[in-house]
Amino acid sequence: MSFRSDIPLGPFLVRDHQQGRTTERRGKTMINLLLLGVVLLAVGGCACVLWAERGGPRWVRRVATVTLAASELVRRSEKRRRRRERRSMTRTTNGRD
Repeated sequence: MSFRSDIPLGPFLVRDHQQGRTTERRGKTMINLLLLGVVLLAVGGCACVLWAERGGPRWVRRVATVTLAASELVRRSEKRRRRRERRSMTRTTNGRD
């Protein structure tokens, strides 16, 4: 049975016709594009925060507000995660777990 290289075998897997093996080429490309999009949004949000501090237009102030709120959510989430890790380490060192 021969495979064509353009037929997806799964959501991110492609059969390589010449090598006869399955590769994850599409998955890596999709992940890279997703990460690039996240980085671009973060950089754009930071630029809007700086512009809003200098009295930018209304839409810039709104984007800056959303960016700052998102960063606060990430900060709080990370703080909770570290707190849970500390508690679990304390339990294992005390012999409770």
